[in-house]
Amino acid sequence: MKDGGKLTTYDTIYQYFHRNTHVDFFDLPSTISEQILLIKDGVDEYNFRLEAELECNDDNETLNEDLPNVHIKFLSECMKLRIYTRMLDSYVSLMEVFQNDMGRKNYKDQLNARQFLILRQEEIINKLLNRIYDDYTGGEN
Repeated sequence: MKDGGKLTTYDTIYQYFHRNTHVDFFDLPSTISEQILLIKDGVDEYNFRLEAELECNDDNETLNEDLPNVHIKFLSECMKLRIYTRMLDSYVSLMEVFQNDMGRKNYKDQLNARQFLILRQEEIINKLLNRIYDDYTGGEN
């Protein structure tokens, strides 16, 4: 634990995410339990990309450490990536059936737009990842 035992709360994470993420309201979690699942998915992505061991504690709704602001931003961007990926998966599974009715061009345009969101989000995450690694290595990366 860092900072004398202070831990980052789910509320802190989700409030930051909500303030700084411009995702359509309908794509955001609508219940607290869905918000918690999104945080956990974001933590999984965070751990994978940073090779970290961040853990969620549902009993007190905290992480196992106090994250600096750049890490909260990184976690928030990981959550956003998970939302975009779900949007793409939902669109493909639902619209593949109807693409002949709505036209292949419209389907392909919508599919490309969602894929572009994911690619752009990957770029944002990679830039933040480079910054975090530069902070760890003192800019010697």
